[in-house]
Amino acid sequence: MKSGKKPIVLGLVLVLGSLGCAGLLFQRSVPTGTQGAPAEQLTNRIEASINIHAWQETGVIEWTFPRGHNHLWDRQRHWHRLQWDGCTAWINLSTRQGHVECEGKPLEGADLRERLDEAWSIWANDSFWLNPLAKLRDKGTERRLVTQEDNKAALLVTYRSGGVTPGDSYLWTVDEKGQVTACTMWVQIIPIDGLAFSWDNWQTLDTGARVATRHRGPLGFTIELTNVRAGFSVRTLYPESDPFAPLNAQLDEMP
Repeated sequence: MKSGKKPIVLGLVLVLGSLGCAGLLFQRSVPTGTQGAPAEQLTNRIEASINIHAWQETGVIEWTFPRGHNHLWDRQRHWHRLQWDGCTAWINLSTRQGHVECEGKPLEGADLRERLDEAWSIWANDSFWLNPLAKLRDKGTERRLVTQEDNKAALLVTYRSGGVTPGDSYLWTVDEKGQVTACTMWVQIIPIDGLAFSWDNWQTLDTGARVATRHRGPLGFTIELTNVRAGFSVRTLYPESDPFAPLNAQLDEMP
């Protein structure tokens, strides 16, 4: 999985840390599981529940993440616009190059580089909470079927390579229809192993893809995505003008 989860988990870690050893109550070891056909069949059911084919056709998605992160992700061009803290960043996610304005003034040099890196990190974090279930078969993943204490099946996904933090694992708990209801995480950015978050308040986007927009964690810590809308292309959401004009201008300036 891509890194970048630090901004949102920091608050949770501080809450648990303020309670001293209370964080130990949430510690869990990574479960064992079995690779093979049953794990792949459960993966198929999860992908069907989110309508992964519709997600693959979703060309643009917009949402607001906690802490005032306003996202517009052009999945066709692999471009992204982030509005946060008085700044707007337009970034080419493939090259991590782009344009940033803060308080209406364009940045240059080291200030530009710093803000572009911050924008990419925020996107990596916030897009994980949007739809990680579309990445169950990414290159470098291992999938295992896990039987939980209640005898219900769950899918353990480990990212052996790729991204910035290989080795992270996620246990996806599903209901009888194959829809995910919770995720338990073992990730390097969180110093507490096995923190669990709900995966609920599901929404069906205009493209037919389905995403969960609320994730409730321990001690009332909740991550909620709002103002979610999607289309097959940027023109679907912005028919009058291209919101990525600064990136288009950079392309026009290239020799």
